[in-house]
Amino acid sequence: MTEQDKPRFLQCLNRLAVAFRVRETVDPVLTQVYFDTLADWPIQAVEDAGAELQRSGGSFFPTTAAWYEEAARIAKEDAARARRLENERATLAWVAAQRALPPDPDEAAKLAALREETIQRMAEVQAKLIMNGVKPARFRSVHDNTKQAPKPCPECGATSREFVHRGDCSRGVRKPESAVG
Repeated sequence: MTEQDKPRFLQCLNRLAVAFRVRETVDPVLTQVYFDTLADWPIQAVEDAGAELQRSGGSFFPTTAAWYEEAARIAKEDAARARRLENERATLAWVAAQRALPPDPDEAAKLAALREETIQRMAEVQAKLIMNGVKPARFRSVHDNTKQAPKPCPECGATSREFVHRGDCSRGVRKPESAVG
């Protein structure tokens, strides 16, 4: 608080005096003691603390320490709220700036080049594995984009896209001997 805030502070102090039914008038010395004690905090926090103390329902006029603690709590909450709002504003500004950027015209070309590079590396790995005796069938991706029809199982007729094979075939899950009846 500053000296410019003194009229607002006097109104707040008088409201508290009325709320706590202080019969005698608030003297200038008491006013100055409270003002000097609460000068560390912004006037808004002091006023909010006074209103909170009014609602607290205490029996006696609040001490300088009680009012100071309440003003400190409110000022810290206000500062934390202001930091959160500033962070949210900065995030929103960043998102808006990102959306305002024009799209990269070379992005499609970069993605195509990256895809080709990946395919080339996969082919190199596959060639090394074949040279080491690993069968090519092991490399087939579950995301194979070929449009070939799946081959049916010679024993049960189920296709490779089906999860359950009928009967007791080499591709399906074998039942234990005791369960076969």
